[in-house]
Amino acid sequence: MNKLIKKILGEYSQWIDVGGFDLDGYYYILQMKYNLKTNKKKFRRARMGFINDYQAKQNIYKNSMSYSI
Repeated sequence: MNKLIKKILGEYSQWIDVGGFDLDGYYYILQMKYNLKTNKKKFRRARMGFINDYQAKQNIYKNSMSYSI
């Protein structure tokens, strides 16, 4: 069944970090993956945690973007 679904829908790439943003004190990172067959994109936001310090937000953003593909 899994092979049939993968054949019909196509395979997707790994999640790629696109950017980060702050919402009510919580820091989120926006991620994207795309279909290898049709180039259709999917997005999600991953919650990284509550951050009170502005300098810590910059360090987290730089570190997360340095490890992305």
